[in-house]
Parts: sequence; C-alpha cells; structure tokens
Amino acid sequence: MTASVVEFLQRRLKVRHLRLILTLHDARSISGAAERLCISQAAVSKARAEIEDLLGMPLFNRSVGRWEPTAMGQQLISAARRIMAELDCLNSEFRLIKDGLLGTVTVGTRTTALLPFIAQATAAFKQLYPRVTISLVDGPLSRLLEQMKKGEVDLVVAPLGEARDSAGFANIVLRRERHVVIASPNHEFVGRDGVTWAQAVQQPWCMPPVGTRTRSHLHSFLARKALPFPSNLVEANSLLMMIALMQETPLLTLVPMGIVPQLKRQELARLLPLPVDGARDPVHLVWQDGLPLPPATRLFRDFLLAQIRRSAKNGDAPANGAADAMTRSGASDRRRASTGKRLAVLE
Repeated sequence: MTASVVEFLQRRLKVRHLRLILTLHDARSISGAAERLCISQAAVSKARAEIEDLLGMPLFNRSVGRWEPTAMGQQLISAARRIMAELDCLNSEFRLIKDGLLGTVTVGTRTTALLPFIAQATAAFKQLYPRVTISLVDGPLSRLLEQMKKGEVDLVVAPLGEARDSAGFANIVLRRERHVVIASPNHEFVGRDGVTWAQAVQQPWCMPPVGTRTRSHLHSFLARKALPFPSNLVEANSLLMMIALMQETPLLTLVPMGIVPQLKRQELARLLPLPVDGARDPVHLVWQDGLPLPPATRLFRDFLLAQIRRSAKNGDAPANGAADAMTRSGASDRRRASTGKRLAVLE
C-alpha cells in the first residue's frame, strides 16, 4: 500500500467520502447519486475525482452508461458499508440511552408458512414497544438479500433453499413446516371419510405456478405415488388470490400447515385427511453476519426466537431446538456487538 493511500485512509478519509462512494455505487450514475444526496452532479463528480486523486487510483470505471467499481473500489465499498453500519448502530445505542427504545426494523418475508406467526409476534412486540416501527416487506429472496447487503432490510424470514447469494449472512432455522391439503368450505370432500389421492387428483385444484416450492412438493409426491398431476387447474402466485378463488368455486390446494388454523378460524377452508409425505421446508431467520445489530433489530430478532421457543412448548417445535440455542447466543451477541466480532451461523 502506497504512502498516499495510507495517508488518505488514516488521516483524510471522512464520513462524507464513504457516503458518496456508497451512493454512487448503489445509483450507478452521477445523476442518480446527485439526486439521492441532494447535491449537484458537478459536486458528485468533483468529490469522486478528489477521492481518486488522493488515493492515486480509480475507484470506478464508466461502462455502458454505468459506473462500475474497480477492485480497489469494491474493497472500499465493503469497508464503507461496515463502517456506516457501525455508526448507525452507535447512533441507535445513543438514542436508546437518551430517549428509550425506538427506531425502525425492516423485515423481509418470503414465506407463507410463518405469516400467521409473524403477524402474531409483531402484534405482541408492538404492545411492549410501541415506539419501534416494524416494517414488513415482501419480495423475491434474492432481492431481499441484496437489500440486506445495502442495509435496507434488517431481517429476513424465508426458506433459503439453494440460494446461491446467501454467503455473508447468519441464519437459524425457525421451523420446518409440513404441507397439507385444504378444500373450499363447500367442497364435496369436506366431512367425507375415505377420500383417496386417486380421487383428489381428479378434482379442480388451485396451485402456485411451476417453479415454486409448494408446486414442486405436490409434483414429486404424486410422482412417487404414480399419480398424474391435476389437469383441472387454476394457477395463482398469491395466497390471497387462492383463498379468494376458493370462496367462489370448490377447489383443493396444498399449503403449509402453519396457516391452516387461521383459515379454519375464519371459515375460509377445511383441512382434508389426505397425508402428504416428503421433506419439510425449513424456514430461516436471516441477518447480516459480522455486523452489529442496532438495538431495536436485535431485540425484535430475539423476541421472534422467544416466541418460537414458546410455541415449541405447545407442541409446535422448531427444528433441532434451534430457538433455544439462538436465544442463548443472544446475550453473547450483545457482548460481541461492541467489538465487532463475528457471530457464527447457527443451523
């Protein structure tokens, strides 16, 4: 490392430099960065050039109308994210001391199985901490993980599956959920004994599109039983739409067991005694590894795990006692937060 680089990093690097570099990387354009920072494009260009001159090497290259980071730029961007996360956490700690617990926790969800649990846990948490805002957002797993890398999402609840971009995240299995068959409230199978799968596949079904985990589960299960996939089919990628359709016409569908009590309570569907064998989907709680969590995020994470542990006592146990292990690690996590030590992934 040259003397000029050491001089810049140790004595002349400022938070505004880090913020500009991160914003330019996220916006990928001078105009976009200027708009986000509420400064002129000339100011962005000047600041970028100033940083590169002080370092003696480029941080970005212009390619097909986009500013892409160089190898050095990528290293500085990664360091900038860690530093800004530390400062955000420190700010939250100061606010906690001064004003009491407050803040916003953004939770990305990509799970049907745990939606009732998330709703119940959020409601219970808000009763205890009304000044903490819980923001629940839905989206594809890849997008949620990318937003987490940028600090836009604090926690993610989703099945990680074979996600290739899950490196750099700590995670814990909250629950392994089995699938069951439900029917419209007025379906002819409701209350009937002796219904078989051979009869069920001849009925109208409502299922999510090809490529979804639930669809794949049913396809694999029927293939093992040498039964055809239902041909009378309506496809919907929204659980809300599926339930709405089931109120209009008699349909069968496959859902995680976790949502059935709520559907039965609201008289929206009925559980059928059709066994569904196969692997249970693990649903994970995910957060960034190696970074301290702000107080509100840390508290909500631990609250979710405590709720899972409580549900385990009622017979709905999470996988392999994971919640107990993670709850025990919560105190250790709080001790490590100030030193920035790496929190191990628990699975």
